[in-house]
Amino acid sequence: MLAGFVFTGIIILFGRSGRANTRTLGVFCAAFVVLAFDSYLFSLISACGRASCPATWRWAWRVG
Repeated sequence: MLAGFVFTGIIILFGRSGRANTRTLGVFCAAFVVLAFDSYLFSLISACGRASCPATWRWAWRVG
C-alpha cells in the first residue's frame, strides 16, 4: 500500500522540474526499493511459501 503512494509521488515528480524535486525524486526512488524489498521479506517470513502451509492460505496469498 505504501509503495503505491510512493510510486504515485514518483510519477508526479517526473512532471516537475527543479533541483529540489530531483533530490526528492531520489529519496522517493530509494523508499520504493526499500518498501518492495520489505514486501518480499514479509512474504518469506509469513511461511506461506512452504509446503506445510494449507492450500487455502496459499490461494489467499496469491489472490490478495
